Amino acid sequence: MSLVEVARDASGEIARLLRQEKYKDDPVLWAEEYLGIQLWSKQKEILYSIRDNRNTAVAAGHGVGKSHVAGVAVAWWVDTHPPEKTFVATTAPSASQVNILWDNVRRFFNLALKRYQAGIVDHPLPGYITGDNKWKLGDGSQLGQGRKPPDSDSDVAFQGRHADYLFAIGDEAVGLNQGFLDALGNIATGPANRQLLLANPTNPGSPMAELWDERITTWNRMHISVFDSPAVTNEDGFIITEDMSLSGWDYIEQMKERWGEDHPIYIARVTGQWAFDSNDLVFSPEQLASAQNTVVVVDKDEQPRHGWDISGEGPDYTVGYELRKGVVWLTDETGKPVTATDQEGYRIRRVDKWNKLPLVSMVEGKDNTTRRIHNQALEHAAEYVTIDVGGIGKSVMDGLVSLEATSYQLIDFLGVKNPSHESYENLRAEMFFLLRDDMVLGRLDLDSEDTNLINELSGVQYEETRRGKLKIEGKREMRSRGMKSPDHADACTYARFPVELLPTGVDALPVGSEVQVDPEDYLDEEALEYGQPSFLM
Repeated sequence: MSLVEVARDASGEIARLLRQEKYKDDPVLWAEEYLGIQLWSKQKEILYSIRDNRNTAVAAGHGVGKSHVAGVAVAWWVDTHPPEKTFVATTAPSASQVNILWDNVRRFFNLALKRYQAGIVDHPLPGYITGDNKWKLGDGSQLGQGRKPPDSDSDVAFQGRHADYLFAIGDEAVGLNQGFLDALGNIATGPANRQLLLANPTNPGSPMAELWDERITTWNRMHISVFDSPAVTNEDGFIITEDMSLSGWDYIEQMKERWGEDHPIYIARVTGQWAFDSNDLVFSPEQLASAQNTVVVVDKDEQPRHGWDISGEGPDYTVGYELRKGVVWLTDETGKPVTATDQEGYRIRRVDKWNKLPLVSMVEGKDNTTRRIHNQALEHAAEYVTIDVGGIGKSVMDGLVSLEATSYQLIDFLGVKNPSHESYENLRAEMFFLLRDDMVLGRLDLDSEDTNLINELSGVQYEETRRGKLKIEGKREMRSRGMKSPDHADACTYARFPVELLPTGVDALPVGSEVQVDPEDYLDEEALEYGQPSFLM
């Protein structure tokens, strides 16, 4: 190599290091010049906070681009620090939530590569990113990793991982327990290390919410409201494109109609504030995350149970869920099942939903709710079908009885019935808290993609009556606040209805049923309680 070539290479390396140093001090400029993307004002504030503060916590409304900017932060951090001294550790309560952040990282990685290949920038991002969310260099060493909390020993998930420039991120951090937040803090102890926590502030009792205590001075705290979004403010200089999924006025009005402006879900997901004075919620984000992380491998020999919440021909939906029993499996950081446990679990998935159908029909061949539920039970070989008969569901139950199906058993659910345990006001409350118990015990497997169910469960409120019993907010009370009926959440509890609560034998028969019995079958029972009966010969 000639001296001219050596000098040219040295000059190029000096120029690269100068650019890297410039971008290390200005992540927004890096995003604009290196990636060629635009950021809105609150996203810029997050990046500058990461630059200037050891610890940044962001409570944000829904759809304001927090995972997007976290992906930018990861790519910027890796590009502007020495690879051999750099590591990024990210986590979220579920594998699907981890993937959301890393899908953004992959997108920016590929964007940088395309801009390099087009000659727009002078280098690509280093290494490669695997499908299981690991950023590696060519020699196999790791620059970063994204993983959900493991099924046990959460405090050792990133144990021993240290770097001069370590960046620890907790996405949807309201669902992370104290042990895992501590685990992130324990690895980000160096003077040039950084921590970033982001979440919808849906649980004011979470460890993340405790960081808003005014006595804590080591965190820079931020709130981002949907009202701040450029989709609402039309922020100068920011152009909204079709590929952006920023929440705007439509989302605000939808949440106002569904929950009401005083509901903690509206406060959290729209205003980005902690509803510290909110009524009690049955399910915490951590419990819901546990249910989305839990994997139950179903027993193919076990027949499923169906539960249906019925609506008429209006805008509300008839919704059905299916419960299948199985075995709980431990998973790896990607959510893949790896080891079977000895614990029984329940996998609940939506079967179907529809609206604007007649409940029953006397016209042969006309589509109706009764016939659809019957067909679903036959198709899935359901053992039990539970119907809410507290309202219009009674006519569907009558219609199903008239079909004289023998392959499944019908269960009429009435929420105002007495519970099996005195802690609850009624059977409806008992079913919701049974679902919560399943989550706490790690035996409930819910679909993380079923956002309707997860959102409805996250908004279910309870109160303690004057008699000290737990009561779920009634549908009438919800409607009085302008909220819609939680069709998915209710149907889920019906599918979970424990058949062991059902009466058996003569007690299971309707009043007025005629039976034939042999008196001799009752001789021992009668003798024990009343003495030996006498018979006329």
